[in-house]
Amino acid sequence: MDQYGYKAVLIVPAAQWFRSKNFEFTEEKLGDVDVNINNTTSRIRTPADLEYAKKVCAALQSILDYDIRVETPLISIYTNNPQDIDKLCNIDPDRVKYISKPPANGISKNTVIMEQEGWDYKITLGRTRQSYENFVEWAENGKDLVKLTGGCRSALLRNNHWGGSHFYVKNDKALTMIRVFLGGSISRVDQVVKAG
Repeated sequence: MDQYGYKAVLIVPAAQWFRSKNFEFTEEKLGDVDVNINNTTSRIRTPADLEYAKKVCAALQSILDYDIRVETPLISIYTNNPQDIDKLCNIDPDRVKYISKPPANGISKNTVIMEQEGWDYKITLGRTRQSYENFVEWAENGKDLVKLTGGCRSALLRNNHWGGSHFYVKNDKALTMIRVFLGGSISRVDQVVKAG
């Protein structure tokens, strides 16, 4: 998703049905929803939720060059067209978690734009073949240096994981310690740039 400059994160009921951009499946599932029944798996609770999910589905079908990532109930949309971001965000501005736009001077490779301040690096894990309990303990005791996401913490405590989860690091000194702890299990190191 490095090839896209714009990102919007939407809070969408039934977000799991948007995976793989298979919109025939999405439309079929949305068509089967009865808002009068408790829809715990879809998280569609009102007619407004259902209507919003249908509008997002229609908007995504009209966009040409984009990618999505689903982390229920969030859908992250990546594109290079700011009009596509506007189209999606104008459906219901109250359901927009955040929007990320590239800085005017552009960004370099291995750079991530974030809303949050205070983190210098985003570390993405590769495949792990052992548990890193000592690292997790170190990271949690030095909370001001490392921010572990829940999925990353879980992955690091397993004996074997395929990777892909990430965490954030405060500075170069902490990054050096992390390289000592994790070594070859680090897949990628991105510099973080403050959005806006």
